[in-house]
Amino acid sequence: MKGKRMFLTFILCAFSFFLTVTVEGQVVYEVWAGETDYTGESSWWDYYYNIDQQDYVKLGESDGDSKTFYGSYSYYVIAAREEFLLDCVQTSNGQYPGTSVTGNTSNYGNIAGPPDSLYATVGYQPSGGTFRGFVVFSNTGSWTSITVITDSGVLLPDLIISGMGNSSITCVPGENVGLPVEVKNLGSGDAEPESPSYFDIAAYISESNDINWEDLSSTDTNVIGEYELTYLASQNKHLEYINFNAPSAMGTYYIRAKADDFDSVQESDENNNWGTVVTLNIECPSADLTGDCFVDFEDFAIMAEQWLTGTHRISVDFEEGFESGDFSANPWQHSGDANWTIVSDTVYEGSYAAKSGTITHDQSSSLEIILDTTSENISFYRKVSSESNYDYLRFYIDGVEQDKWSGSQDLAQETYTITPGEHTFKWSYTKDSSVSGGSDCTWIDLIVLY
Repeated sequence: MKGKRMFLTFILCAFSFFLTVTVEGQVVYEVWAGETDYTGESSWWDYYYNIDQQDYVKLGESDGDSKTFYGSYSYYVIAAREEFLLDCVQTSNGQYPGTSVTGNTSNYGNIAGPPDSLYATVGYQPSGGTFRGFVVFSNTGSWTSITVITDSGVLLPDLIISGMGNSSITCVPGENVGLPVEVKNLGSGDAEPESPSYFDIAAYISESNDINWEDLSSTDTNVIGEYELTYLASQNKHLEYINFNAPSAMGTYYIRAKADDFDSVQESDENNNWGTVVTLNIECPSADLTGDCFVDFEDFAIMAEQWLTGTHRISVDFEEGFESGDFSANPWQHSGDANWTIVSDTVYEGSYAAKSGTITHDQSSSLEIILDTTSENISFYRKVSSESNYDYLRFYIDGVEQDKWSGSQDLAQETYTITPGEHTFKWSYTKDSSVSGGSDCTWIDLIVLY
């Protein structure tokens, strides 16, 4: 936690004067979580006063400040080691639940509802157990985290890298690569730094994955690109492409992105800014026949000679442009809530293309084919017109999602490396639970295996 604080709570009761001091680094409360409801046990309160001795796991601790604790469990216990003022608890789905299961907690009714400066006092006297007091919450909405909001009144953001497209990228030396980097604010507070007035999302590259990524900084030559944001609301996400030129030397490289690279945002969790590793494979193009990693006149001359002599290396193993006007030319299979259709209004070449079926919220329309091939690549053209960042055209190879597209994207070619053998290729248009955008559909055309 970036900001440490010391506060004094003065309580004047009758003729007594008590002074409580929270010292920097002192543990004021802990959060434990588990699957067992102890309220049915005799002397059930003893279980919660000593929750650290039960079958619960510790999610974390705080020096008294508001903080988010992650994990999906049936029950959460806020256990006080020192007396503190609890305003409320916010769950991962935005609820502010109340509770009636407490120990040494006065005015617990003040916990229900959003922050309002009405507090419950947790642990106001010694208990004889490990903890002075406790508050128990029952998970009624598939929560994945809870944010404990204390009298500090601080709602903190929590920035993570939530997506980077494919887990593996293949390109040629020096190729310009567009890397999708999505940042999400998991916290209960908005990310809006003051000095500097922005936070940075940066992508790093390394020749080895066996490094300490946390030691890298924005001044290193490992940085391949970045973008800045001035604001990201709680529970929202933002996607931008970081463009960079691939290394000139062939081989395998590793890319990782970091949210809040300058550490300009105070967060509830400062240790989860790094995203997962993406592998970058630098290879020569298959059409390079001279070994210089370029496709030039010499390569075309060799190709022409190979075609004339019947020794050509580049061949098409499968091609589908839907020019039959239906799906009968190949063993296509439909699934989901609506079949794909053949259309003529949006095509890459020829007269026809395939279009996703008409669906509504929380539905999908899928088209797939199983092929036994000797090819090493698959390419196709796709167009998308949908609600950006929510309704996607998804492409799968053997059940593994390779990529997804949303928003307004014109016809463009996509290419993926495959291995010879049997594979299942699937295109699926999926919608979330609300809102539609654009034409609310997707198109594909000219699928080629080569």
